[in-house]
Amino acid sequence: MNTLATGGQDATIRVWDVTDPGCVGPVGRPVRHHEGMVLAVAFSPDGVMPASGNYGPSMWWPSTARSRAGAEFDHALG
Repeated sequence: MNTLATGGQDATIRVWDVTDPGCVGPVGRPVRHHEGMVLAVAFSPDGVMPASGNYGPSMWWPSTARSRAGAEFDHALG
């Protein structure tokens, strides 16, 4: 699966399956852990660890994390 992550003004991060450009769809539920809009979302070079940022601290979401946020991203990424 090819994925894309987006951040929004509603403080959520969404993961999308973009494998078929004619049928793009969300993967899992939105993740919300910033207090304001999400300004940036990126993946580590190996594509495993997503990160997000806004005007506050940046957040890394390691797939091995046992935190609620890590578990939510694990679920969203499949």
